[in-house]
Amino acid sequence: MSTYSVYILFGQRTCRYEGEYAPEVIAAADEFCHEDNPDYLNGEKEKADKTKEFDRTIIVKVDLPFDTVVATVNPKPPEITGTIA
Repeated sequence: MSTYSVYILFGQRTCRYEGEYAPEVIAAADEFCHEDNPDYLNGEKEKADKTKEFDRTIIVKVDLPFDTVVATVNPKPPEITGTIA
């Protein structure tokens, strides 16, 4: 089974108290976008870091089963079979 890689830039906002904010997705790119423009996520990370709104930011690579991604994005209608008498 082949994989479909997604690169996600996560950020944790600076909190006034623990748990005030959940981690959030700042930007994302699939493997094709990342190959064509590898500076995109690094640039978005630099912009987020400069705002001082985030305690930390990180780019994470997530590998997903390609067939599952395709089936989720392009679901097939259910097949209903029966016999007409």
